[in-house]
Amino acid sequence: MKGIVEGQCGQSNSLVGLSKNFAQNNARLNTGVDGQIRGVMPGLARGDQFADEYLRGLSTQTAAPSTFNMRSLAHNLPQQGRSSSASDLSRAWANDYSRRQPIMASPLATQWTQQYVSTQSPQSSLSSVSTTQHELESIWNQSQQRAQAQMWPSEYLDSFDTGISSAQALGNEWANQFEETQKDMNGIFGNSYEEMMKDYQTEWDQIGEMMGDEMLQMNPNVDYIFQSSNPFIGEDNLTTKGAEMLRNGNIAEAIQYYEAAVQQNPQDANAWCQLGLSLAENEQDAKAISALRKALEIDPHHQEALIAISVSLANESMENEALVQLEKWIQNYTNKSTPSSTVSPAPFTKYSSLDPNKFREVEGMFLDAARKQSPQNVDATLQNALGILYNISRNYERAIDSLNTALAAKPDDARLWNRLGATLANNDRTPEAIEAYRQALTLFPTFVRARYNLGISCMHLKSYKDAAEHFLSALQIQKSPANSPIWSTMRSAVVRMSYNSDDLPNLLAALDSRDVNRFAQELSKIR
Repeated sequence: MKGIVEGQCGQSNSLVGLSKNFAQNNARLNTGVDGQIRGVMPGLARGDQFADEYLRGLSTQTAAPSTFNMRSLAHNLPQQGRSSSASDLSRAWANDYSRRQPIMASPLATQWTQQYVSTQSPQSSLSSVSTTQHELESIWNQSQQRAQAQMWPSEYLDSFDTGISSAQALGNEWANQFEETQKDMNGIFGNSYEEMMKDYQTEWDQIGEMMGDEMLQMNPNVDYIFQSSNPFIGEDNLTTKGAEMLRNGNIAEAIQYYEAAVQQNPQDANAWCQLGLSLAENEQDAKAISALRKALEIDPHHQEALIAISVSLANESMENEALVQLEKWIQNYTNKSTPSSTVSPAPFTKYSSLDPNKFREVEGMFLDAARKQSPQNVDATLQNALGILYNISRNYERAIDSLNTALAAKPDDARLWNRLGATLANNDRTPEAIEAYRQALTLFPTFVRARYNLGISCMHLKSYKDAAEHFLSALQIQKSPANSPIWSTMRSAVVRMSYNSDDLPNLLAALDSRDVNRFAQELSKIR
């Protein structure tokens, strides 16, 4: 299309040239009349000459458009109708020529003109030049689309090839850098680098083994796992010494004494029960469950073990299993049934949903037993068990009522005060919970679990410095606190404290070292 509308080397464009050639060819059409006229009057060839001169002048006056614009092109065409065909244009030129001839022109000339005009039918035209303005625009748009369709794949392939080349070059550069780095490391470390990596792998394997042992100990349905070394094995009066250590708050040594006692006499149900209670006081409920199961295998009627295992199971979110143990307790309490042996433990399923039907059945048994008691003769043990039952179902208001009733009958029981404080805390009554914990600590100053729970309540109040101090007191009471689970909770309180950033490294270093005296010194610097 560009070649049609633009001229080359100063010439007129091809479209105007086509019109000129068409007019010249039509002017030379030889009909029968034309031949006769030319035979009689050869001088009429001057008309052809005039027509040629006229067309040449018209072509030189018509400027070639610089760009293809249909409106501009339409202005360059004659005004006898922009949608007319080339034959219409030739008729207009013939009429114009006849008007320009003198009045005395030969009749034959007039006859020639009329004959020429009559022979040009309005329908006769060349298809190549009879295209309307709309058709020309359609052809132009199609040609543009074809050109773009050819251009975009070419551009995409060019950019794709460029991207592939760039990616390959970048990949080669990275590979070279990695090789250079490896050479540098080998040059610096030599064989020590490979040894270091082997050490890392060895440590990782050891961590995996330790985690495996820890997960095994967290399963309460496995046999009890004793500590690897116990300095108290072979001593006398192990249970008595264990009870003394527990009263003094030295839980770690109390556990070792009780472990030595059950290894010395595996059929001592009371020693197994006290071992379980000591482990529970040390925040090791999973191992406590394993020890208490041993006690119940030996003595299914051991009521203290039944209550203790139900508490630990509830702490481990095993509500249905705890409910089963409470059912055994109330059956044994009311003498409705006497289990001859403990039921095989249920599969290890933590976070099981409480069975509401089973709960209502067990609750009815507890309420029947409670109604048979007179208000003046309340059994604190039954009310304590009832408080545990309602804690399992998260009915904290009823649990608080039951524990208060138990405390009314037995106000000097530090464990009851601690259990009441935990229930109040679970019911979002933290200030009252703190008072209950303080009461428990008044009765039993070395009660580690009560002091630990007090620290938890201080964290709920966002009093992190006080919480850290309570955790520190619990660690100091334990006397052998290096492996105490309290350290992990201590870290949670420390990272939330508001303190000078300059003291952070020393405080965290003391925390990580698990050195109680060093941590106490660093904590005292915090204001």
